[in-house]
Amino acid sequence: MYLLPVKTFVNMETAEIIRSEIGKNRIREAFTLLEAAMQNANTKDLVIALTTLKADYNAIERKQIIGTVTEKDEVRRREIIYQLLTMVNALEEIATESPLPPADTNPTPLPSTKPVDPNDLIRIVVVSANPGDTFPLKLQEELKLITQAINNGEYRARFAQPDICYAAQFSDLLEALVRVRPHIVHFAGHGDDQGSVVLQDAVGGSLPLSTEQTRNLFQLVKSRAPLRTVVFNICHSAKQLELMSNVLDFVMGWEGEVADVKAQHFAENFYRTLANNQQEMDILYAYEIGRMSAQVLGGEANGIMHLNGLHTKK
Repeated sequence: MYLLPVKTFVNMETAEIIRSEIGKNRIREAFTLLEAAMQNANTKDLVIALTTLKADYNAIERKQIIGTVTEKDEVRRREIIYQLLTMVNALEEIATESPLPPADTNPTPLPSTKPVDPNDLIRIVVVSANPGDTFPLKLQEELKLITQAINNGEYRARFAQPDICYAAQFSDLLEALVRVRPHIVHFAGHGDDQGSVVLQDAVGGSLPLSTEQTRNLFQLVKSRAPLRTVVFNICHSAKQLELMSNVLDFVMGWEGEVADVKAQHFAENFYRTLANNQQEMDILYAYEIGRMSAQVLGGEANGIMHLNGLHTKK
């Protein structure tokens, strides 16, 4: 099979825009542009490397906000910027020595090389928390499944890389919502029997965010972001649905406790469907596929997923 050179997907104009963003210290914008460029090319290894760099950069930025950045962090920040520039160069130059196809080959038409506007991409914030005083969950597996489902999708170019908040505190959640202006927010972790989302406090313990606090937060965020969907992939989260149903188009939550395996199957197949469906952002269809997969593949494990939202009132 003839592989088209990566250079045909990342033209000089796009590369210069990314370099310009880095030069202006607009590193987050550079990440977004580079992610979009990579999704149009056969560069899975680079995508994984970029995701790691972005996670490291976000961790340093969170330290900056609370004033705990160390000299080692500053060194790492400079390393990340240098590696970003290296990736831009690699995307311009890699595979340029690939042999040309035979004369009678009809290669697939090239995608447009028009620079990608980050504002046109579907943006997802994933909020992950497993405080030290709670039962350990396999959250890394869920986050990996979400990222892979999107990156392997036929329509992956529609999506920015998911912005993941690890060991999320409330300040991390606020920062991500304001900065990313997401279309979808996904919670992975714990919920208590009152329906609260359990985040992490400053010392690693639990910080519950009540149903009313969550409703008020997303009502505010929606006024400044294209937010349509919140996925509460946590226990007892169906209790969020009633309050949130008049705020967002789609709100999803689990009745009672939910086992890791069911949460993972729902997440993987929900995002896989979004990334492979020709109809953009068909949330209802993705929900039904995710719910069915959780029921069938999750076996006898606990958990029933429910959906509510403004779309049900039309």
